[in-house]
Amino acid sequence: MSAQAKRPIGDDAESDEEWRATRKRPALVQATLFPGSVRISHDMVAGGDVLRLVSPAFPEFLSTRRGASVPVIAVDFDGTLVTTKPITNARSGVARPGPRFPKSASDWAWTFPIVSKKLKSECEARGAVVAILSNQSGASKSKPAFDLVRDRFRLVMQSLPKTLPVCTLASIRKDSVYRKPETGLWTLLVDWLRKDFDIQVDASKSIYVGDAAGRPAVSAKRHGKADFACSDRAFAHNAKIDFMTPEEFFLGEPAEPFIMHDPVTYLGNRASLQPVLDKLVGPASPSLEILLLQAWPGSGKTTFATAHLSASHTIVNQDTLASLAKCLKAAEAALSDGKSVCIDNTNANRAVRAQWVALAKKYPGSTVRVARFDVDRNLAEHLNCMRGVRFRLGLPLSKPALKSVCYHTYAKYYQEPSLDEGFSEIITIPFVPTFEDDHHRQQFLAIYRQE
Repeated sequence: MSAQAKRPIGDDAESDEEWRATRKRPALVQATLFPGSVRISHDMVAGGDVLRLVSPAFPEFLSTRRGASVPVIAVDFDGTLVTTKPITNARSGVARPGPRFPKSASDWAWTFPIVSKKLKSECEARGAVVAILSNQSGASKSKPAFDLVRDRFRLVMQSLPKTLPVCTLASIRKDSVYRKPETGLWTLLVDWLRKDFDIQVDASKSIYVGDAAGRPAVSAKRHGKADFACSDRAFAHNAKIDFMTPEEFFLGEPAEPFIMHDPVTYLGNRASLQPVLDKLVGPASPSLEILLLQAWPGSGKTTFATAHLSASHTIVNQDTLASLAKCLKAAEAALSDGKSVCIDNTNANRAVRAQWVALAKKYPGSTVRVARFDVDRNLAEHLNCMRGVRFRLGLPLSKPALKSVCYHTYAKYYQEPSLDEGFSEIITIPFVPTFEDDHHRQQFLAIYRQE
């Protein structure tokens, strides 16, 4: 977006530095793009992570409902409420979809002609307000990019009926609890209405409408290709409100099939860790060994090793030691002292594992076993997203989420462990989640990015 904005749209006398310094201003700024049009106010909230815009009808409507419970019709923006302007062939007159990103604030068109009318009728029928909840991380790149996003929201809101109570909350930072499908925007909206207007949001009658719905190519009739993500459907799931696609809500079309990985399926595993622990550290376990943990990044290897193996093994971790050579050196020192070692790395391919087998051969009587975690890629990436959320919340012992490249690299070089590599045994560790409290459990049950 920023690359396409040749100059700032709006307050172009303000420098990028001044813009960044004022992003956290709490005061509402009254602004309008056209004389005589509805004045849309805007401010930055949530420590500058969220851009908020408010129509005059929004507080006017809520001021008459104080103490009441009000439903919310929440909608995504790009691809749901609006698209970029279609491009018409000058010769044939045939229109085709516009580019993915807008070239200017005025580069927009309703997704369907009925959008404005439908929102008005549904609001009146439900006694609801409209909240546009959108990810707009591109707005944080520069002042021109921010101005384009802000003014595009203004233009759209000004084009809706003047009596429609509508607000916008846009997450402008990518690594944020306010970015969908995390529920920061919804929580922010609920808290704002409660504190400023004495309004309780009626979640049971609220809805979220979005185009990132996880529909496969064979299902997505309107555009003939799969949805780019499932984050809008996941957002509604996490917020515990109903969900509809734009086609269902605006056009009344039937629901389509979709694919969404729900972590609740992983809680059906009733396996016990005890038989595995008996093998790993019980009386019959080897007196001197190299135990290779083998799993996707972020699968819980370190947590498992710390909880169950630290008393019987010297834990060797490449994240801590920074190189395989240093890991080999640390492991050899432990073996020289007659101590078993646990290699807390991904150990993804035969070439890496062969170095540990070669080391074990230097110590007569030592063996090499593999403890393989029964965690697939979907679960590993889910656990990684959960790890990132806990880190952003500042919870004890939490770590930043791993980059997606870690998963692509692992998948590219992974080779299934085999006994013919020189292992005495390959043990499978079932996924048996444990939670500190119900809040921890709810974090696990949330659906994170699926793109």
